[in-house]
Amino acid sequence: MLGGMSSPLPRISRAELTDLLQQEIAKLGDSELAWWRQHSVSPFIARYHDSVYGDLFCFIVAVWGSDVLFFEDTYCNFAYAKLEAGSETMSVCAVVGTLQDTITYVTH
Repeated sequence: MLGGMSSPLPRISRAELTDLLQQEIAKLGDSELAWWRQHSVSPFIARYHDSVYGDLFCFIVAVWGSDVLFFEDTYCNFAYAKLEAGSETMSVCAVVGTLQDTITYVTH
């Protein structure tokens, strides 16, 4: 994927993401779990631009307004971004880490 080449699909499969989410959700505290239940969505694919790898695709797992939480599978972390109006392209704001840490990041 170096040199700006892109893939139309995330590197992680939907099944792998589902397994990972189950593991991560099991670690959430009460407040994070309440947030997750309110904002989680059926994962869908969005595009973003990485300065090293070019255009990449990932699964968005939570949405609130124009803000999204997604799994960034190049570095294997959950991250926060803004979804651009009228598109499925996002501007990455922060690559955080675990689902719990990312929820804490966006709620504080």
